[in-house]
Amino acid sequence: MVKSAVGNWLDKKFVEWQAKEGGRRTVADFVNYLGISRPTFDRWNSGKRIPDERYAELLADKLGDDSIYDAVGLPKPDGSIRVLKKLLPNLTDDEKRKMIADLEKKAKKRNARKR
Repeated sequence: MVKSAVGNWLDKKFVEWQAKEGGRRTVADFVNYLGISRPTFDRWNSGKRIPDERYAELLADKLGDDSIYDAVGLPKPDGSIRVLKKLLPNLTDDEKRKMIADLEKKAKKRNARKR
């Protein structure tokens, strides 16, 4: 049986993760680390299903490799947006409002210069 692109990617990432963890680990350990269910992992690994955008982001974040987007046929997200998504939960509401206001102001200036 020919492995799917996602299955090949998962196999590679499992081996890399084991090495990083310092030795032999089980698939169950890997699945637990990823924070997904074993049936979900098995469906992805067999090619019966592919991770959606939300899970692709989770895998990219957990494993530090956004090549999962290539394996599932999704466009890679802008790296700065991913950073912002990670930072936002740690900001206060006032900080979020200020950041939004600053970005809107800069965008308005930039658009005015284009005209």
